[in-house]
Amino acid sequence: MLSKKRCRHTGVVNFFADDPHLPVGSAIKVGRRVGYHWRCYADPCNGAGAAPSLKSAEREIAHLCRKATRSRRLRRAALAH
Repeated sequence: MLSKKRCRHTGVVNFFADDPHLPVGSAIKVGRRVGYHWRCYADPCNGAGAAPSLKSAEREIAHLCRKATRSRRLRRAALAH
């Protein structure tokens, strides 16, 4: 589950997973036609895109964060064997 905070100065919405000071993604409103541009910083599954709503941008970021978490777990398991 992600938490989010909107910067009152820039309008950027930052999404956080575990660390409340380290964002895993962000989204910003760019206009009516496009909606929101979003970015995910979760390594190794970082990405960017456009979404019609903030909720759909959050879903994309959450999906990539889950994918990155699974990838890290699989890598650790492979190293342990």
